[in-house]
Amino acid sequence: MRLSSQADAKRKEVLAIQTIKKQEGDNNKQLRELSRKTNMSEIDIDEEIESSRERILSLEQEKQRLQETAGSAEQRLKSVQRAIKETIDARRELHVQIASLMGKTSAN
Repeated sequence: MRLSSQADAKRKEVLAIQTIKKQEGDNNKQLRELSRKTNMSEIDIDEEIESSRERILSLEQEKQRLQETAGSAEQRLKSVQRAIKETIDARRELHVQIASLMGKTSAN
């Protein structure tokens, strides 16, 4: 019996050692996979940061272009408003002159 108990204990010890080694192997495999994913993620993050910087620069350039266009459009609008006002003033003056001439014509 004693040999049987020792053999059983030895088998349990061997199984325990095999289980531990398998777990270590699995853990190492998981660590390598995690490390690979982490490294890929850092690369992906760097690429995303660079892409974001490029988008921000592009948006800032577009904003500048739109501000310049808006400023130009505002100047054109003021110019057109001024021309309309001058046209209205000239038309009023013309009506005054026509009325004055009509008054002189009817007086003669």
